[in-house]
Amino acid sequence: MYKKSGVCSCQTPQQPDTMQTMNTISIVIALQVILVEVMADPCAKYGSRWRQLDTAVSANCYFTNGRKKTFSDAEAKCNAASGSADGSLVRIDNEAENEMVFNYIGSTANIWLGLYLNQNTGYWVWTAEPGQQAQYLNWLAGEPNNHSGNNEECAQMVKRQNGYWNDVPCSKQLKFLCEIVCDRLYLGCFVAEVIAGYTIVFLVNKPETCVNACQADGYAFAALSGHVCRCGNSFGRNGAAPLTDCDIPCTNAPNHMCGGPQRNAVYAVGCMGRHLGCFIDDPVNRDLNGTSVAFLLITPADCKSFCSGQEFKFAAMRGEICLCGDSFGLYGSAPPTECDIPCSGDPSVTCGGTLRNDVYVAA
Repeated sequence: MYKKSGVCSCQTPQQPDTMQTMNTISIVIALQVILVEVMADPCAKYGSRWRQLDTAVSANCYFTNGRKKTFSDAEAKCNAASGSADGSLVRIDNEAENEMVFNYIGSTANIWLGLYLNQNTGYWVWTAEPGQQAQYLNWLAGEPNNHSGNNEECAQMVKRQNGYWNDVPCSKQLKFLCEIVCDRLYLGCFVAEVIAGYTIVFLVNKPETCVNACQADGYAFAALSGHVCRCGNSFGRNGAAPLTDCDIPCTNAPNHMCGGPQRNAVYAVGCMGRHLGCFIDDPVNRDLNGTSVAFLLITPADCKSFCSGQEFKFAAMRGEICLCGDSFGLYGSAPPTECDIPCSGDPSVTCGGTLRNDVYVAA
């Protein structure tokens, strides 16, 4: 019923493709404010009603709907309105996001949040991540209370209560806000490497902090290892590692892992989303060394579906060939213009180029 939230496919500023040496090491205190570059709205591709709200708080895309719907119908509308990006009802992870959403909707109406009570676990969870207990909650005093046993299993933001939340029956009809998550896409645990882009040491390190820092400097990927945050435009040269190897809890975010001994937890930055970019391949030692298959008519969706079904993390296309693997980037990234072959099944997008792969997350 509920779909895991996806990530939008947007452009990020390009840095030089070849990384030679580490440029800068900065010691940053925990409360330093990182200013994110103001870029053209990356949400427009989803339609005129999708927009960013406050890029200093979130890079995500939002869509508001004035028609009232039940909780499940509102979630379905968010899924449909976002196309292949897998949007969901809005998820709020901290006070700043809560204030941003409340300031946007004002006091005009109560709205659905993507928060509901999981009957199997007894936890309140987000539709975007139904398997994980919600960490940030902003209930009104005395809530949630399942008033009079009315099966109040879904959450609303209350218009005249300064953005506090209340539990109500899921059959209630409310206005709602949809969201496409753009700012943190976890790519997995990888064997540590010297990423020669930009390195920062945070006293308090967590994915959001590292990703925002790398985004501000225009890099495509962020890698966390303990207190160290590394930014770069490629990764994976030393291969993937078991997820359990990234076992260092992040400071102030213990539900997220900040790498491990000789291990990097790697994230895509900004609004790069499911399309991770154009990457160099080798005719003999392929960049993605898992299963491959040739399609008569190929599309990104076909290749992603195939690789996902084979339980690989990433899918890459080079002409009619679909390549699967658990790591990529061995030979570095290439300019987007070098992935210039139109997909035979969808000429509006490209399927790599001459020894160039269009790489996607295979989820």
